[in-house]
Amino acid sequence: MIRVISLPPGLSGIVSLAVIALVSGCENYYCLHGGECDPGFALGALPVPLPPPSSPENVIEALEITYNDKVRGADERLAIYAGLFTSTFIFRLQPDDVAQGLPEQWGLRDELGMHERLFGAQDLGDVFSIELRVDHEPARDLTPPVSGRAGWKEVFAPFVYLRLMFNIHEGIEVNGSQAQFLFPPAERGRFRIAEWNDLPNPSQKTEATWGRVKLHYNPGRSHGVD
Repeated sequence: MIRVISLPPGLSGIVSLAVIALVSGCENYYCLHGGECDPGFALGALPVPLPPPSSPENVIEALEITYNDKVRGADERLAIYAGLFTSTFIFRLQPDDVAQGLPEQWGLRDELGMHERLFGAQDLGDVFSIELRVDHEPARDLTPPVSGRAGWKEVFAPFVYLRLMFNIHEGIEVNGSQAQFLFPPAERGRFRIAEWNDLPNPSQKTEATWGRVKLHYNPGRSHGVD
């Protein structure tokens, strides 16, 4: 069951988000709802291997793996995450978020600062689990072409699902947003994300957005959010 309530203490200041109320029949703390245990928490589990960054699609897969990782520590995850982006990386928020006073965009420093806190919160137990799925199309040349961006690629994701659980009963969910990822030509065979546009789904209204979830973990600036 999904219901909308205000955020818990420490995550206030952003409008109410979709909060997931789950009923768990597990006896083990590391079990998910329905009594099925998450194998990622099994003792001795190995981290999911990362694909080589030889294609934009592989970079998106590495993004998913880093979010979903339950084995690597926060520092290692952050180092992997940092390697997915160019030094001039830009994240752009959805227009509705901007209209409500959030920033239009931020750069790599803020992006990494947010994820340092997010991954760290999971290591400390303040975040129980993170689940990400990015359903995307194959990479293609920029359409229409953009002056000065010869050889750039784009990956469009028509469906994004992100669930962040604070405990086994409550969390926030981004269900149905879209995204566009832009890649400059590979350097020494390595692709990196230069721009990430968080997009609304024209056919589906969501209370939470990826940009808002990230902004909860901004370490330095409120961007007008208490």
